Amino acid sequence: MSDPILVVRTGTHDDYEAVAAMQREIQEAHWQAAPHYYQPPSPETLTRATFDGWLADANRELVVVALAGRVVGYAWLILHERAADNIRPAMRIVEIGQLCVTASERGHGYGRRLLDEIDARARARKADTLELTAWLFNRDAIDVYEKHGFAPLWQRMSRAL
Repeated sequence: MSDPILVVRTGTHDDYEAVAAMQREIQEAHWQAAPHYYQPPSPETLTRATFDGWLADANRELVVVALAGRVVGYAWLILHERAADNIRPAMRIVEIGQLCVTASERGHGYGRRLLDEIDARARARKADTLELTAWLFNRDAIDVYEKHGFAPLWQRMSRAL
């Protein structure tokens, strides 16, 4: 028996339901870990209007990984053009705004495949750097990112008032 076909491709309007379901899945995990910071997941977590708006944004790109035609992971890429100022040079940054592989498909290398494709797309956009943000409670994701060469750049701290 052969392995199911794995495809990494640009996302489309047809991917909304799968991406929205995974968005609710990661919203649940974030809400469980930081309920003071996140709302519980709901149908409003990612609306069709927000999804379509992001797809229409020339500085955003949706990349999905599909297994036998079923979307099992996605990433939103955001291109930032930072102008030079007195402190920092001009820079083209591709930010991974979100990256998710559905829980039932984790551990098979699909996140790594997404990151490989993201690297290629960031290079094609002539980006100087590829950046992402990860919550400290999300140790599994941080481990994947570190294995892919990401390292901490800065730390944001908070305290309740």
